[in-house]
Amino acid sequence: FILPTEEDKINNLLKMIDTELEKRKKLFVNYNGDYNNYITRSGSTVPYILLFINNYDAFQDSFDYEETINRITRECAKYGIIIIASINSASGMRYKLRQNFKSDITLQFNDQDDYSMIIGNTRKLYPSDIYGRGLVKLDNIYEFQTAHVFNDEEYNDKIEEVINELKNKYSNKAIKIPVVPEVVLIDDLKNYLSNTRSLPVGINKDTIEPELFNFKDNYVTLVSSEDDNPDTINFTRSLVKLLEKLPNNNIVLFDSTGEVNSSYTRTVYTDSDYDKLIKKICDSIDYQTKLFKDSNYDKKVISNIKETIVVFSGFTKVLQRVSDELKKRFFDSIKNYRESSNFTYVIVDRVDNLKKIEYDEWYKRVVQSNNGIWIGNGVADQGLIKTNIGFKKINNEIPKEYGVVIKNTKTSLVKLISDKKSEKEMEDL
Repeated sequence: FILPTEEDKINNLLKMIDTELEKRKKLFVNYNGDYNNYITRSGSTVPYILLFINNYDAFQDSFDYEETINRITRECAKYGIIIIASINSASGMRYKLRQNFKSDITLQFNDQDDYSMIIGNTRKLYPSDIYGRGLVKLDNIYEFQTAHVFNDEEYNDKIEEVINELKNKYSNKAIKIPVVPEVVLIDDLKNYLSNTRSLPVGINKDTIEPELFNFKDNYVTLVSSEDDNPDTINFTRSLVKLLEKLPNNNIVLFDSTGEVNSSYTRTVYTDSDYDKLIKKICDSIDYQTKLFKDSNYDKKVISNIKETIVVFSGFTKVLQRVSDELKKRFFDSIKNYRESSNFTYVIVDRVDNLKKIEYDEWYKRVVQSNNGIWIGNGVADQGLIKTNIGFKKINNEIPKEYGVVIKNTKTSLVKLISDKKSEKEMEDL
């Protein structure tokens, strides 16, 4: 049961039917592309799918899905997908789409000419002026009487009763329509956790599947926004907690804002003494590089070392509080020793701050500008992370707690991971 206001559910339902239709086309290819032929001859079964669209007139006015519905209804019946639509007037469905519906039933119209628009020539047969009378076109045109089984005020309750009886009687249920959850929690993605080459960062709005990002091979990943977005803070904190769920790694978090601190279990966190921690990172890179050289450049030596993921929240502010000598050493390390150390970096900062350093030599060497994560509005205008022309399909006004994941300039709108509670969970507290 879907309400007209549930646009995401409607969109995802039509995608599900479209996908199922393509699946059945392949399944029935050796059975003349016919549902009944497949059921009779294959020894297997697939269920009929029934979709009811009540008051299509309002549906048509509210959503722009006519092209999709037209494509589905054109051939769905022979693949066991039945669509029934009700309209409130003879002009409630465009003629081109109406041609895809092979059976027509009318109840009473105020204007007798409307019957011929739906059924064709009625040969002056019209339904009697009795509640529930109508016309149906079969081998001929017939008048019929609809059963009036309940009083009008009882219909909703009685329909719910029948639904509950059917639920109790049959174990098979319709597949749930996937929707993006109100809050994407880390626990929702735990089954997709493996390593930093395939780390889930949220739920893709189009596919309703986890969106995976390759932090490891990207080496230095940018996470940016046009302002100090609270969603950026929330995502950074959640990302660190997600990284803690991975086995066999070290995590370092530089927090220039003081807002990303949380109850981390094993993250090395600092919001002040940056020089000390930067020096430790540089020393570790030097040590790993020496091991690499001493092993005659055997990459297995590096792969056997725990990966260290370094996250900077407010990258440019952190740099301002690091000595020039140490800053130069750090930049030289990440620029020259990528292959000889097992480090991965995530740089989180506002776009205006990052654009001030995008022409620095180290930045140009290690940052892949066609990959990254953008949070909040302004992605079409930011110019820091390259996006393909296909991004135009994503509105520049990004919903709250959403981001745009960019991989090789290809863009996906994603509900990002969060450690916040949903509104319902807050109400239950």
